[in-house]
Amino acid sequence: MIQLAALLVSLIPSAAVFFWLMNGLRQGDGHKKNCGKLFLRGFLAPFPIFFLGLLFSILWKLSELESKIPMGHDLFHALILTSGVEEFVKYTLLNKTLREEQYSVSWLQVIAWQTIIALAFGVSEDLVYAFSTNVGQIIVRGIAMGHVSYGFLMGYFRGKGMKTGNGFYRILACVLPWAMHALYNFSLSPVVAGNDFFTFTAVTLAALDVIIWVFFVLKLRKWRDSIEFTLPLWDLQ
Repeated sequence: MIQLAALLVSLIPSAAVFFWLMNGLRQGDGHKKNCGKLFLRGFLAPFPIFFLGLLFSILWKLSELESKIPMGHDLFHALILTSGVEEFVKYTLLNKTLREEQYSVSWLQVIAWQTIIALAFGVSEDLVYAFSTNVGQIIVRGIAMGHVSYGFLMGYFRGKGMKTGNGFYRILACVLPWAMHALYNFSLSPVVAGNDFFTFTAVTLAALDVIIWVFFVLKLRKWRDSIEFTLPLWDLQ
């Protein structure tokens, strides 16, 4: 019962961010419709993530690299099986909507939609973890909202890449969230358990997650009134 209560409380920040992104950006009914659609895609993301992760796991076993690389199991798990696969799937889930809305989508919407996908995946993950962890960790996950922060970063740089035509920003949109996610996961892996440096790293990254999502929420209040962020991206190129 306590676990369930903690879970419900932990979901309040995610719900607040979702409704803010859907209703607070002054983007019209089409935007709201896509927000709901992309939330569903993000919530169901564990399914393609599972099958893609299974494929990589099979390839990893066949390669026999685990026994040849120091800390191979934990590195593979942190770099590929969780962060790599998850960030790749979250990135690709927005592609179809961007193709459909290519003549009207704004930088602001790219940020919002990418974040909503990540947020919804985080919610589905929280629902699973709630029954295998303690109350404190449930609350911390709900406040830190790491996937939301990764989504904001991915959406911001993805939109900037679309706006400027500079492929570097599209690469950064994938690499930066992946690197942060991978480092956080590795810092929690059994092989470095009890190591002060990695404990500090994990705590620092969790605190940084909070700073990032708060920063973007505050910035979006200004960007929703900026032509640079609200005009269709093709008008800006």
